[in-house]
Amino acid sequence: MAKMPGRMPRSERYRSEATPVGINIGLGVAVVLTAVIVAALVPASAGAWRLVPVAVALVVAGGATADPTAMAYVATAAYLLAVGFLVNRYGVLTWDGMGDIYRLVVIMASAGFGLLLGAGWRRSRRPPPLIVPPAWVAQAAAQPRASQGTNKEEAPDS
Repeated sequence: MAKMPGRMPRSERYRSEATPVGINIGLGVAVVLTAVIVAALVPASAGAWRLVPVAVALVVAGGATADPTAMAYVATAAYLLAVGFLVNRYGVLTWDGMGDIYRLVVIMASAGFGLLLGAGWRRSRRPPPLIVPPAWVAQAAAQPRASQGTNKEEAPDS
């Protein structure tokens, strides 16, 4: 990979202190579990409206983490919790055909929307890249490089 003149390497332009994936998964699942508890308080006669708190929680978790790997696990947990405790009772997982496909689409779309929001927010907040002036590049190219090894002629005699 050739370096562009006048640009610092990416590792020196941006310092990334990302949260580990396991922490993002744990926090995301905690947010979704809280949303499922809130959604369970909504009467069963509300139907699909019981999924709204879970969808909002996924948008919030996706925006906060902006981590696709973690959100894949969190969205899977959200789907299983929604089907097991909001649609059915007592954690029983069943397949209901098109209703479950719609729930899956809502959960994946809200997780994806949260990821897009988080990535956009982080992109707008990152500092601009450090651009080295061309005069500095030309000056550095004109100067001879110092040797990195030890020079026997310059070593003091003992």
